[in-house]
Amino acid sequence: ANLMSALRELIAGKIWGSHVLLQDSCQHSGEPLFDAFVGAQLRRGGHVLAVGFEEPKAALLARYPGHTAQITHINCFSAAQSDAFCDYTQPDALVHHAATIAPPPHAMVAVDSVSAFAVRHGMFWTTAVLKSLAAIQNIDRVVFCANADIVPSDIMAALAHLAAIRVRLPPAPGTVQLEYRKRSGKAFEAEETYTVRDLDVSAAPIAPAPVVRPSAKLAPDAALSFSARAGASDAAGRPYQHSAERQQRELAGVAVEVDPGDSDDPDGDLDI
Repeated sequence: ANLMSALRELIAGKIWGSHVLLQDSCQHSGEPLFDAFVGAQLRRGGHVLAVGFEEPKAALLARYPGHTAQITHINCFSAAQSDAFCDYTQPDALVHHAATIAPPPHAMVAVDSVSAFAVRHGMFWTTAVLKSLAAIQNIDRVVFCANADIVPSDIMAALAHLAAIRVRLPPAPGTVQLEYRKRSGKAFEAEETYTVRDLDVSAAPIAPAPVVRPSAKLAPDAALSFSARAGASDAAGRPYQHSAERQQRELAGVAVEVDPGDSDDPDGDLDI
């Protein structure tokens, strides 16, 4: 069957969600998928506000050759390495600075990773910064990575709660698990295989394995409303069984005890 890929729909911007969490690990990096999100936005002619926590500006821009004019970079590399934040003293300075950039309509924020920042600055500042970035005018979505092997579990839970969409990358590369809620509030989950090449992703849903239910072994008469193994005491209360035995004995030429009342004239009981 030709099944639609939810991952490709998500990268193409066809699935709603203000925050997209790419939850990766040391065994399965989310960087290729992160690049696919950024690449798709750039190919659509959109603008990207790139927040670099893990890499300096030159290294991050080098990943998107030919599109640097569409990228505005905010250097937060020092924030993950020291108490300095974005070359300022307070975390909210990032938000104020980003708001002054005034990105064009339908721009996207791309945060390379909040992992080290979350460890140093904690849950409050991490979630507050992500919320504030989404509130900037003309921003449609915020895509960010977080490493499950680095980020404490309580902070990761808070990030997953914040994100409208979570893309989990299990330890084995090549598969993703998507979790999100539709506008109707209905939860959606999917598992897909994927590959990324030249900032483009190919993906296909993994069909769920058929559920094989073991058949119960029933006794021959288990489905009957009565027992097929009637005993003598059961037969005593069943007149139809007496009639059957009587007919068999008559056919075999065996004398049958006849009730005296049966020898009377059949019409004798009629009141004429």
